Amino acid sequence: MLVVAVQAIPPASAKDYRIISVEQDIDMGDNDDNSAPAMDFYLNAGRKDGIEIEMLLDVYRPKLIETRFTLEKKEISILVGKVKVIDVHEDISIARIDSLESFSSNPIIRYQTVMIGDYLKPVTISPPKKSTMIIPSNILFDFDRWQMKPQAFSVLIKVAEFIKSPDEIMVIEGHTCNMGNKDYNLRLSRKRAESVAAFLRTIKNSPGKQIITVGYGDEIPIASNDTEAGRAKNRRVEIKIIPSKSKN
Repeated sequence: MLVVAVQAIPPASAKDYRIISVEQDIDMGDNDDNSAPAMDFYLNAGRKDGIEIEMLLDVYRPKLIETRFTLEKKEISILVGKVKVIDVHEDISIARIDSLESFSSNPIIRYQTVMIGDYLKPVTISPPKKSTMIIPSNILFDFDRWQMKPQAFSVLIKVAEFIKSPDEIMVIEGHTCNMGNKDYNLRLSRKRAESVAAFLRTIKNSPGKQIITVGYGDEIPIASNDTEAGRAKNRRVEIKIIPSKSKN
């Protein structure tokens, strides 16, 4: 059995948005109470750039600092706070301060408020990380069969032990090679996934908050179907364990 840790892939980063104006003078005092007046900050991006109402944006400020030992100048970016979009037009949008970082967390920022020239990026929420276990079909099933072999049970018991929390979701996928009829392969892959799920549900303290089964037939190969070695790799069951969203 091969266990592969699959890292969450963050969305492609959008271009940097800038604050280009504000409807009234900015209060340059420190906002130690993490509050600020309700001012409208105009951004140089709008609907065509993917900005939407209610979107949260992280506000960053470039800062030139001097390194301690070499005395070289280095530009860094410091998180100032967050703004929320309240109005969107084609080329411009308006946002208001949602929250500010505390003074102690960014002591080298002189003004603890959003300013013209600050740049913003959409707040991204990473999807839950998941682990994927790939089990070759010949470990679980005889060729062209969906009933599990006796030796499959010990393998699946170990899979159940891999579940760390009752809130985790288990997705069981059946896959085949491209030999035979596509519709038949699809049905076989579904039955194999369901067979694995049925056994796991019989285990005391059934693992996972939810077990989902799906069959893909030969639609998602991981190797070439031109050789027997490749076809053997494609005949597999994948078990994905996904943490509950509430844990993130």
